[in-house]
Amino acid sequence: MKRGFTLIETLVYLGLLGIMMAGLLGSTFAILQNTGRTQTKAMVQEEGSFLLAKLNWVMTGAGNVTQPASGSSDDTLSLTKGGTVYTVSLNSGDLTLQGSALNNTNVTVLAPTTSPTFVFTHTGSGSDPEFITTSFTLETKTPTGQIYSQDFTTTKYLRK
Repeated sequence: MKRGFTLIETLVYLGLLGIMMAGLLGSTFAILQNTGRTQTKAMVQEEGSFLLAKLNWVMTGAGNVTQPASGSSDDTLSLTKGGTVYTVSLNSGDLTLQGSALNNTNVTVLAPTTSPTFVFTHTGSGSDPEFITTSFTLETKTPTGQIYSQDFTTTKYLRK
């Protein structure tokens, strides 16, 4: 009796090994692709949280809002805080404070898609509480070139 593999057995085993390797390669590629998207999503969420915190800091303790006027919307927010005038504006895809970009260069700040003409809405006067609603969208590309975007909105009530 001869021991060993026949040619047909060897081809069957090579075919099975090839199928297993193709499945392993495909799943590895999918995992790596999802990892890149997850990292991009986390970066956009962190960037959005940072921008919201910076806007919250600017609006905390604001004494007088000069732009936008009460009841209107604009892509520029100008207010006085502690005797200093702060201006936050949307400029060519960057959210700027006093002319310096606040956002990372990897992301673009867009006006909200539902109403593309504004980022800041100033509401309230007289007996109504005064507040500012900020809305913007961050957009970037994943490592595979797909566009990822997320909307951010916050409302800050002003105490006077």
